Amino acid sequence: MGTFALGQRVEVDTFRLTQSERFSDLQSEKMNFPIVRTGNGRVDSLINLDLKNSVTSSTDLNASLDSALSRWVGDQIMYLDFQVSFNDDGILSLQVFVEGCGANCSGWTEYFNYSTTSGKRLAIGHVVDTNGAFRACVYNDKAVQYANEKRKLSMLVNDPESDFDPSLYALVLERYEDCENSFRLASFVIHPHHIEVIAHCYLPNALKHLTPEISLRYDKAAIEPYLTKEP
Repeated sequence: MGTFALGQRVEVDTFRLTQSERFSDLQSEKMNFPIVRTGNGRVDSLINLDLKNSVTSSTDLNASLDSALSRWVGDQIMYLDFQVSFNDDGILSLQVFVEGCGANCSGWTEYFNYSTTSGKRLAIGHVVDTNGAFRACVYNDKAVQYANEKRKLSMLVNDPESDFDPSLYALVLERYEDCENSFRLASFVIHPHHIEVIAHCYLPNALKHLTPEISLRYDKAAIEPYLTKEP
């Protein structure tokens, strides 16, 4: 992991879930779920079971993937897809994209990182040392970017040519501060040449255009001293 070297790669197949009748005109082919195949049955079972149970919030270890997904999707999930961002050096990093519709539609992304030799889910501390300089850098970058987003919000509300409703300023600012204060160095995704720490801030649908742009991306070369050598 320390060098992001090319090494052990695994297969990631696609399980295509049957479309629901309610959303068949919207879903197209995007009802896809990953199935990991490492060549080791025990490792495959550990990774695929964790993926199934984590995404569907299932506690039924005996439920098949088809059954668990069908029950979870119901008539609420209209989009399900995934992307593999890193598949080398005994590490698999992937993202699962979901969009659901109840009273309103909303989308979210879930992030998964695994050792393909042991099958265990990797925390960010398995990949990079989070106790010292790297941690301080991430939290400083987060603070600087949120301060910039708050300045942009203030400029927007004070712009006479803006159509922003000033009565919403306090609400949006409070949400920014909640997101900033609740941030934890936990969710992340690995790419071939960088690691991205996730700092999403979800706003109500009517305010999504004001979502703060927080990008905590760290090139491999810059954080090389903090990378761990074993996942």
